[in-house]
Amino acid sequence: MGTKSMSKHVNKKLLCFVCVTTFVVAAVCLTYWLSFWTSLSVIKSRIQTQTSNDKNDTAAATNNHVDEKKTHFGIIEELYQVVTAERLDKIAQKHRQAYAHASPFPHIVIDGIFPKQILEAVSSEFPVNEDEKGCFTETCFSQAKQNKKSAVNDEREMGMYTRVFFAFLKSSTWVTFLEQLSGIENIIPDPHYRGSGLHMTASGGSLDIHADFNRMKKYNLDR
Repeated sequence: MGTKSMSKHVNKKLLCFVCVTTFVVAAVCLTYWLSFWTSLSVIKSRIQTQTSNDKNDTAAATNNHVDEKKTHFGIIEELYQVVTAERLDKIAQKHRQAYAHASPFPHIVIDGIFPKQILEAVSSEFPVNEDEKGCFTETCFSQAKQNKKSAVNDEREMGMYTRVFFAFLKSSTWVTFLEQLSGIENIIPDPHYRGSGLHMTASGGSLDIHADFNRMKKYNLDR
């Protein structure tokens, strides 16, 4: 074979090798490129899914919070819608004589004045965990006349519904009702819970018959 023929033959082989190599490199690059875009698409899809899930979770949490607020508002709203001054006036007029002539002292028992939901909500806020001494709160009595008796007379330790309920019982609407029912004028509610609030007696505890103090020293008033 002559020199020129060999040269042409070598050049053809070299050209074929370069073409094959280029094709392989291109195929590899294309494979990596497709793999990269596939991975990128998967990551993007996962991010979108996660973002969508986060939005759904946020929306659900927001809706739950809104529903919870609506529930709270609904219970409180019902209290003021049901226990109105007009209704209480009718109840006072109906039971005034029975209250005044009750024996051995003026008293009355009236069922159904307050909505069931607010009473259940207040009940759920009572302390339930007692210690080994039978105390539910820091204010606890262990005496002969009152044993294992706890009290909550600080609003900061009361639940929301309890505070709302006490606020209603100290309102002009309720005080006016008590005045109309009892015939006692100028009743002044105590905003500081002196001798009132939440009281609990643990199992095995006792509260003997007693007479409470009848003088409100802070205001120099009869209780």
